[in-house]
Amino acid sequence: MVAGDDPGLVRSMLVMFGALQHDDGGIPASPLQGAWMVTNDYSAYWIDVLHQYVMQTGDLTTAAQLMPNVTRVLDQWYPSRIQSGLVVNLIGNYDYGFIRHRGAAVSYYNDLYVWSLREGADLATWTGDAGRAAGWSSRATAMVPKIVAAFWDPSAGAFLDTTEDAHSHPQDGNAFAVLAGVASAGQAKAALGWLSNH
Repeated sequence: MVAGDDPGLVRSMLVMFGALQHDDGGIPASPLQGAWMVTNDYSAYWIDVLHQYVMQTGDLTTAAQLMPNVTRVLDQWYPSRIQSGLVVNLIGNYDYGFIRHRGAAVSYYNDLYVWSLREGADLATWTGDAGRAAGWSSRATAMVPKIVAAFWDPSAGAFLDTTEDAHSHPQDGNAFAVLAGVASAGQAKAALGWLSNH
């Protein structure tokens, strides 16, 4: 959208991936090979692209068209991955970096869930569904203390990668804690400082 003045390509890709949504509510990482597997992060990125597209274009018609897809991601796919209050990895090392996490509950995936709920709430507000927006906002707010309790390492001033790894402080888990508003102002400053220094 920065490179040209026609957002049609972005819209067509959003609609195409929405049409390929899996029965479990997940958005596939690629349209290849019969709508390839749903990874731990691409459903969140699809919601983010839709959110950014609507913010930049004001295209509420497309937002309304795709809200059933957003709803299936947030009310079906993500909840099916929550165990003991946290989003867990059910498919192994399949994400943007094929990272071998030491544990199933990963800070980055939990941050993405909060980020998606908050952007989904914006989309619901923009399309006139105040009740759904309030519900998703409430779920995002309720997740924050769980994530902080599970992953914040005060001795390092940064978020841990997983609940089973007391040594790794990842770039994604810390950056997305800030982006999603999981980190408090003090935690955000500390986490960004930790990333800058490491």
